[in-house]
Amino acid sequence: MNFRRYKTLFCVTVGLLLLLMVQKGRYCPFWPGCQAEQQQISTEYPLREVAILQPVKPYKCVETATMYKGTRTTICIKPLSVDKFVSGGILSHGAWEKNIVNLVLKAMDKYKTAVFLD
Repeated sequence: MNFRRYKTLFCVTVGLLLLLMVQKGRYCPFWPGCQAEQQQISTEYPLREVAILQPVKPYKCVETATMYKGTRTTICIKPLSVDKFVSGGILSHGAWEKNIVNLVLKAMDKYKTAVFLD
């Protein structure tokens, strides 16, 4: 198995673990604006609530390539001057790491009640 396969397997595994943790209500990321919730499921995983979100002003939005089961959507990208790799890949190919996205879509299709955070 080459490095790219290991990387893909690792990303999918981490994504699925997060998906399962979120589904059970046991995970909340810690970012600025995320305030402590009064109730907690356990002391190990405190619940947090987003109170303030900064406004987002997209640079440009484009249609994605066709994904698993014909899925297409609109995705917004950053200026290529600040993000030439990911935004550039999306702009030129309609997706970034399309194979990983398709694996996540397949997992979401299989587990209908799951939630995915990226």
